[in-house]
This record gives sequence, structure tokens and C-alpha cells, in this order.
Amino acid sequence: MTFIQGLIARLKTPEGLFVALGLFFGLILLFLIPPLQTPDENVHFLRAYQVAQGQLVSSNDDNKSGGYLPRSIQKTFDEVDGAQSISFHPELKYDLHRTKSAMSIPLDQSDQRYYNITAAAAYSPIGYIPQSLAITLGRILNLPPIYHIYIARLAVLLTWIAIFTFAIRCMPYKKWALVGVALLPMMVAQSVSIGVDAVSISTGVLFLSLILRSMTHALRGRTLIAIIVSASVMVLSKQIAVIFLPLIFLVAGTQFKTKVSATQAKILVTLIPFILLV
Repeated sequence: MTFIQGLIARLKTPEGLFVALGLFFGLILLFLIPPLQTPDENVHFLRAYQVAQGQLVSSNDDNKSGGYLPRSIQKTFDEVDGAQSISFHPELKYDLHRTKSAMSIPLDQSDQRYYNITAAAAYSPIGYIPQSLAITLGRILNLPPIYHIYIARLAVLLTWIAIFTFAIRCMPYKKWALVGVALLPMMVAQSVSIGVDAVSISTGVLFLSLILRSMTHALRGRTLIAIIVSASVMVLSKQIAVIFLPLIFLVAGTQFKTKVSATQAKILVTLIPFILLV
């Protein structure tokens, strides 16, 4: 089989087609959506940058939560979404010269100021791991803040594709339906947002896929560990997702080795993520 034949065969599978289309449309939206124009992207970027600096918990100051970050970030924000903000103004259009101008703003990590990150301070650092790793790379290379925004978006996109691909592979049936849901425009748009939604949604779908798989296959140790990890990341990324933990009780006791192990596993799946959340 030639490389082209192998590639075509891979694209005929649900996960293969999803990776190709998810990456294609994701990259388009990554550059098509102007900086800071995904939901609350500015404050999520600040929180991700804070995590990248090793500040896992925001400090409290005068009834506000936040931390000290480079002053050049605010200069970048002012440049791309400043005096004439296009947020909630569909009649306005974004000027690409704003992005080009922001590229000339240096990082200068030594000059810092306090940022109010109250809107995102309550989120766990877990939901910002891809973004913070990308920002760490940007800090090492001393790239201007505008580049940090785009590489953070790219990191979220790649993470979303990787987790969703695993979820599609684990899905016992209706794989193509899951591909269709994953490629909805709103879903793809969320995948390039620096917020925590992409991580929370993808791990939530993986959690659901593993639950459905466990209803038709014997539940073994590796699957149980995957369920606990996906449930924990889902809950820590978005606290409200804790309401989905009881889905584990849909798995019949006959899928486990014994009734005792079934009870223990179900308690672990619901208790561990909840304790981590608390």
C-alpha cells in the first residue's frame, strides 16, 4: 500500500477524518478570529500566563484576585482591542494593522504590573495546562505577547483534537455522529479559545465515551484509570461538570469482576474528582 492509499484509508475512518477536518477548520478559525475575540479570552489569557509563571493560585488584593504579569500584555491588549473595541459590535470590523502593530511590542518580563483576574481566578490550573505550556515556550523565546496568544490557541486546538480523537476511538458505536457533533462550527470555534471550555468539553466527551464503552465491554483496570483521569480533568476544568459524575452508575455491575469491585470503582470515579474539586 502506497503512502497516498494509506492516507486515503485513514481518512475513511471517523477519527482520521476528524483529525483532518478539525485541524483544517481549526487553523482557519485560529487566524480568522481576531485576538481576544473568543469568549473572555483576555482574562483567560492572563490566567494562563499566570500559571505559566508558576502562580497556580491568584493572590487577593482589595477584594480582587489576580497577580503581577508583564506590563506589555496590557499594551498588547490596548493595541488589538483598545479605544475602538469590536467586542459586541458586529457593525465594526477588525483592522489587521492592529495585529501587525502589536507584533512590535516587546515582552519585557522584568516590567510588571498587577492585573485583576477575578473572573478566571477560581479556575483550576489543570484547564490551562496546554495554554501555559505554549506561553512558557513563548517566554523562553522572549516572543512579543501577541505571539503568545496565537501559540496558546494552537496548543488548545491540538489538545482538543488529541482528546476528541481518543474519545471517538473509544466510542463503541455512533462514531460518525460524534464526529459530526465535534465539527459543529461553535465546537470548532471553542477549540481555538484560550479558555478552559475546549479541555472541559473534550475530556467530558471522553468520559462519556468510556462510560458507554464500559456498558458493552468488561471494565478493566486501564479503562477505570482512564475514566477517573478524564472525570477529574473535566471537573477541575469546569466545576459545573461535577453533575456528570453519576453517569458511572449506568454501568451494570456485571461489567466488573465482582459486585464489590463494581461498588468500589463507582465510588472512586465519583469521589476522587469531587475531592480534587473541593
